[in-house]
Amino acid sequence: MLDSDPEQFDALTSQYQNADKALQTLKAQIFAVADLAERRPYFAYADSMDMLNQSSELSEQLKAKLVQAEATRARLREGLKQVQEQANQYNQVLASLKSSHQAKLETVQEFKAELQEYGIILMSQR
Repeated sequence: MLDSDPEQFDALTSQYQNADKALQTLKAQIFAVADLAERRPYFAYADSMDMLNQSSELSEQLKAKLVQAEATRARLREGLKQVQEQANQYNQVLASLKSSHQAKLETVQEFKAELQEYGIILMSQR
């Protein structure tokens, strides 16, 4: 039959070549999908490693920030202690000055009383 109809032979040859190209393309796609399926665990592992590395980097950054915050806290606590000690010293000086002032007022009152006993009257200069 092919010998008698060369046009049909050419058409069949063309169809065969097209089918062969489609088959080769399909085989290449199947190979690519199979290769990808075999490598899938590696990709998952690589993704996991990337996530682990990112998590580790984030953890390191957080640790560094924690160390920095603790250092700042210690420095501020030390500053607070110094300010409290200085305030205590100022309070002691204030108490001492008040006591001294009170003693001097009492002395002045005693002098005024003695002067009144001698008949000397002072005008208050307040």
